[in-house]
Amino acid sequence: MQKRVKLWSIWLQGAILLTFVAATAFIIIDVRSKPAGKSDLKVVVSQLRSHAAEGQLLVEQAAAQHLTSTYLISHTHKLQEKAQSLSEELNSIKVDASLDVTRTRVKELATALNNFLGSVPQSSDGHSDATAMKQSFGDLVSQLVELENSLKE
Repeated sequence: MQKRVKLWSIWLQGAILLTFVAATAFIIIDVRSKPAGKSDLKVVVSQLRSHAAEGQLLVEQAAAQHLTSTYLISHTHKLQEKAQSLSEELNSIKVDASLDVTRTRVKELATALNNFLGSVPQSSDGHSDATAMKQSFGDLVSQLVELENSLKE
């Protein structure tokens, strides 16, 4: 009798474990197959806005000669890598058909950010370039804020 109960208990534990693994796999597959919604795009837009604002501050500080050339170059490069990563993320996610135009706009803004970061003067002595760059970053930030607000649900 005890052998039968022990054997039944082992089979029951195995069945519960198998059910748990199958349910977890189903949930993971289901979540990955759903297209991204407004909130997912909003996260990407807010990250881009943050990077653009950081780039603007970087240009301002460089124009005021508060940064070394080494810091400016390395930080600009890191921001470019982050913007490129977000751009690649945008290319890989599936979105609802109603958000295709928005995703295209976000990709354009991500490319613009990457281009602006690539054209940041690599030394802190380009004051005239810095003023124009600061304005470019400011315009980009305002466009991203506007897009972020339009994605609020």
